[in-house]
Amino acid sequence: IPVLLLLLFILLNSRLVPVSGKRLITVKGTVLSDKTGKPVPGALVYIVLGEEEALTKVKGEFSIETTKKLPLEVVTEHRDYKKHSVELTSLTDNLVIRLTVSQP
Repeated sequence: IPVLLLLLFILLNSRLVPVSGKRLITVKGTVLSDKTGKPVPGALVYIVLGEEEALTKVKGEFSIETTKKLPLEVVTEHRDYKKHSVELTSLTDNLVIRLTVSQP
C-alpha cells in the first residue's frame, strides 16, 4: 500500500511529471522600478496564452514554470506602474523587467 500511495502522489503532482511529455522550462527574473531601480514587490507576472503566473517577492523576484515553447510573451502588471510586456526568444538566468510609474 505505501508504494501505491507514493505512485498516486507522483501522478497527481504535475510538477514532478511533465504534462504530455513536454519539457518544463523556468522563467526567472526580477522586477524593478525604472525610476528608482528598487525592487517592485507584489507585481503580477504572467505568460500570455497560459495559466502560469507569479507574484513578485519582497526583492522583486519571480519564477514561473511552463511547458510553453519559446517565444513567450511575459506581461507584468502592478497598480502603481504601467503594464509591461516583453517577448522572450531565449531564456536568461535572470530576466530584468523595469516598470515605469503610471501617471495619476
